[in-house]
Amino acid sequence: MTIADKVEDEEILYRSVAKDCVTLVDGKLKLASTAFNDPAQQPSVDRAKLCGLNPAHVKKKPTDGVVSLSALSVREIADVVQNDELGQPINDEHGQPKPAHEIDVFPDPIKDQPTLPDNPAHAIIVAHPAFANDKVFKKLKKSLARIASQGGWLIEPT
Repeated sequence: MTIADKVEDEEILYRSVAKDCVTLVDGKLKLASTAFNDPAQQPSVDRAKLCGLNPAHVKKKPTDGVVSLSALSVREIADVVQNDELGQPINDEHGQPKPAHEIDVFPDPIKDQPTLPDNPAHAIIVAHPAFANDKVFKKLKKSLARIASQGGWLIEPT
């Protein structure tokens, strides 16, 4: 990856969302955390500037909707922490809570993959350190869903 490949804070990211991941609360969009499911715990997004600022580019199915987030809003997520079984933040040997996972966005262009179409706009949302379990990943998904819900639809599902 070169500096030119870096996802800048001001970049807009698109996410395709299935209509079964959506509810309306008081007339406002509310995405379920499942809108950001990913088996590798690295949700996919597309960089708007690399797909011609066309949100329809990211739709996986004709019935899907499209939402957006800024790369900065993703990087500002600070509430994803590992908890112990009692629900308290895990402490190190000095009794201080471990810091939250750092969340970032990295380019991940798809090219010449046998099962996926080429997509130079593809990027992934990554946590450092990697998540220890699904409970911690769910916290990230909830934060992403909250942020994307605030922006509303770019394209409504049908």
